[in-house]
Amino acid sequence: MKRIATILILLLFAFSATAQELNIFGYFESQLTMAALHDDMAQLHSNKLRLDLKTDFGRLVTFTGNYNIITYHGTTHWDFLDFLPDTMVQNIPQQNYDNYIFDYTDRYYLDNAFARISLRYADITVGKQQMSFGTGYAWNPTDLFDTKDILDPTYEQPGHNALRVDIPFAQRIMFSTVYEPEDTWDLSGKLVRFKVGISRFDFSAIAMERQSSYTDFRSFITNDLKKRMFGGDIVGEFLGLGIWGEYAYNDLENSDDFDEMIFGADYTFHSGTHMLCEYYRNSQGESCKDDYNLNSVMRWLTAETRSLSQDQIFLYLNHPATDLLQVGGSVIACLNDASVVAVPTVIYSMFENLDLTLFGNIYVGEEGSNYSSELGSGGILRIRVYF
Repeated sequence: MKRIATILILLLFAFSATAQELNIFGYFESQLTMAALHDDMAQLHSNKLRLDLKTDFGRLVTFTGNYNIITYHGTTHWDFLDFLPDTMVQNIPQQNYDNYIFDYTDRYYLDNAFARISLRYADITVGKQQMSFGTGYAWNPTDLFDTKDILDPTYEQPGHNALRVDIPFAQRIMFSTVYEPEDTWDLSGKLVRFKVGISRFDFSAIAMERQSSYTDFRSFITNDLKKRMFGGDIVGEFLGLGIWGEYAYNDLENSDDFDEMIFGADYTFHSGTHMLCEYYRNSQGESCKDDYNLNSVMRWLTAETRSLSQDQIFLYLNHPATDLLQVGGSVIACLNDASVVAVPTVIYSMFENLDLTLFGNIYVGEEGSNYSSELGSGGILRIRVYF
């Protein structure tokens, strides 16, 4: 920890001496997560400090980076078996139980650190940077870098080490390419994307290949399979409605191909109330509860796959009750097994730089369903102070 602090101080001095202006900002976040398990309430408390640096070196080069420090307290020892149906747990040999344990340990890591070079005909970004592709709110089929948390889909995503080039050909025409280096060229991630704007709509076509990890949760052997994705997205406005869609065809090495798609729409009323609906289809998912198995459930719980079932709907509502208070939430429904999770939300801006957010998560579903009540209803209390 002392070594990390020393490096950060040296970096601050180096940037202060060479940059025109060094901007330091970020936030402190304290979060309490609660879940009802075995007639008791498990509580995980975390403290997160995010320190952001941004500076310009002349007119052409910008550096941006952030360092995160996260400490965990309370229930840091979690057992995935608590979230599986009893019929599934009974088929797991007892000597393998320890493999399903997950421990939260303190983290100190460089989340993003990249330089952006603005040339006449292209923008080049090199370093650890966030990658965000697609138009969806809760799901992004064309994004092979990250999988969103369905209960909190707008939370920040981690950075990825890559070289990115964006070339604008006209006001609303953009070509982008990304290279994510790994041990060899064959294992490295590659992406090309072409985006064009026509009238009130933006269209894009995208192709990418990247290694994806798939674990056999009986033997706990993890295989890295090459995934090739071809797809596109659309976003725009029609008759006052915001509408969007994504489609991705996935060619998975030594496994069955599958496709994903979303369709969504939103509308904001004169009162400021915002409503959103998004439908997600994933042919890799299971079509009914009876087809769920240990691998499919665990891959979903560990975010190796985007969903357990094939068809889901995400509904979202947000209403500004006052200038400082927003109320609403979301409902996610699995159409294949009639299970639901409700996420009531309250956001209170207590002061100019202090937000208090309360999430609930209420699971309503039979044992073994996608959003089974065995997943542990509870909530999250989050306090964030910006500086």
